[in-house]
Amino acid sequence: RHLLLQPLHQNDNNSNNNQNDHHRSSNTPPAKKRVLILEATTKPLKKVLQSGGGRCNVLHRTMSTPSHLSLHYYPRGGKEMIGPFTTGFSQKDAWKWFQGEGLDLKIESDGRVFPKSDDAQSVVDVLSAAAERAGVELFTGVKVLSVVNNSSWMMMEQNAKFDIALEMKQVLKDNGKGGGSNGNSTKRIKSTISCNSVVLATGSSPSGYAIAKSLGVDVASPYPSLFSFRFATNDDNDDSHTNTHPLEGLHGISIPDVHLTLMTKNDNDNVTQQQQKTKQNQKNNSKNKTQRGDLLITHRGLSGPAALRLSSFAAQELHQCKYRGTILINFIPDLTQKEVYDALCYYASLQDVRRKNVGTAPPRRRRRRQQLSHGYDSLPLSESFMDVLPDLPKRLWFSLITTSQIDPNTKWSQLSKKQRISLSQVLTSLPIHFHGKDTNKEEFVTAGGVMLSNVDLKRMESKQVPGLFFVGEVLNVDG
Repeated sequence: RHLLLQPLHQNDNNSNNNQNDHHRSSNTPPAKKRVLILEATTKPLKKVLQSGGGRCNVLHRTMSTPSHLSLHYYPRGGKEMIGPFTTGFSQKDAWKWFQGEGLDLKIESDGRVFPKSDDAQSVVDVLSAAAERAGVELFTGVKVLSVVNNSSWMMMEQNAKFDIALEMKQVLKDNGKGGGSNGNSTKRIKSTISCNSVVLATGSSPSGYAIAKSLGVDVASPYPSLFSFRFATNDDNDDSHTNTHPLEGLHGISIPDVHLTLMTKNDNDNVTQQQQKTKQNQKNNSKNKTQRGDLLITHRGLSGPAALRLSSFAAQELHQCKYRGTILINFIPDLTQKEVYDALCYYASLQDVRRKNVGTAPPRRRRRRQQLSHGYDSLPLSESFMDVLPDLPKRLWFSLITTSQIDPNTKWSQLSKKQRISLSQVLTSLPIHFHGKDTNKEEFVTAGGVMLSNVDLKRMESKQVPGLFFVGEVLNVDG
């Protein structure tokens, strides 16, 4: 998929191109500069139809400070994109444009903006109609073979800068000898287009990176971003990961507000020491190694907002370690391990708890604020901690105490100091080994691409090759 500006002439070995693959508005005058789109597939904008679960989240809700959007939601390219988000085509501009084209939008609770129709096809229709009104010419089923920079040829006709070699499909009418299912046959014809400007809008297609490299543009190697983690299994042939993981059989459980810490293959020797770290040490970890948010346990591994953000911000490191390592889960991110230990001791001392079995009586928030006349702030620390202990699902709690090597039938009052320490460690740093990844539903994001340091972000033009422009995922930007 390549967008070509100002083509000057076309040379091919057959002038009877397939009219079915060439669409143009009959009631729109030609633009002063011809704009051609060369689309590799037979139908454009397929990825738009897939995005947002088929609904296409066209935007995120408008934020007052673009820097917040860039720095918090863009693992790569966030700082560089602050300027374009502010002075270029901003979120507000995009919202106004879609509304002006007749597409009504809505904001959902998580900030994503969808068409009110909840149908990605309505977005495709708006984009297609706008391009047609502007006189844009669309060719489908076109394979670009090469792009050659001729800017040094000063005597080139009309100073054409680029030659694009391409191959396209031509449909031949039935000649009475049979052919395809409709009686027609097809053949591939080669052609060349000369133009003054080229825009690469190739997404994560390898062909786009290859063309950019062939023109002398610096490209960071692509790698996946935004994915869920697969549990390590006995089949992974890793001696350190042969035991059944503690979340076995808990698929479908969603846990709100956990803290995840990534330990890659090189860090795994320090897991035991890492489990002893305090909350303050967790805050000192680099952003790409820790995330906080909701977690979802699936049949195959870990997903949900916290896991997906972790995979995105640590995408390069995960790619380098071949998606193998350990994730430490802190189910109580507002407390240190020592504070969790104190809370467990206090909980075990309560009259209505001490004689209950640990397996059937998980800690629950005591919610005493309105019950105590002397005020919450005057409560003993161990008691005040009870207000922030999570209400963990019973199936998960049972698995955690088993991992702590505690008999579920043990009375709370009978827990030894060693068992309470073990349980507090599991609650604040449960190690889950992973090996491999899964895509997020049917969507995918690619990190890597054209280096932003070599792009004029006001014009999205290459600093290395004037007249060459980039848009979209071909750039080293991902969210």
